[in-house]
Amino acid sequence: MSEADLADLITNGQQEKEYPASLDWTGRQLPSGAVRAKGNSSLSQVARSANKRYSLKLYLDKYVDGQNLDGIGTIDLQNSFRG
Repeated sequence: MSEADLADLITNGQQEKEYPASLDWTGRQLPSGAVRAKGNSSLSQVARSANKRYSLKLYLDKYVDGQNLDGIGTIDLQNSFRG
């Protein structure tokens, strides 16, 4: 994802806005996906914290129908935040 979009996600993660992003998984290129911050109560707690370490949701097939990673179209990355 672009540096500007990453900065916006960090600043405005609670909005759960999707940003264009690409994924490189051990040399396999998935160029047209999306990423957003995810969570419920943890999302608002992270938004108020100093480090802004959001959990993320990756949509691999957001812009390319059927684009996936071995059949997986959505990946959740958990931040292990404890409030």
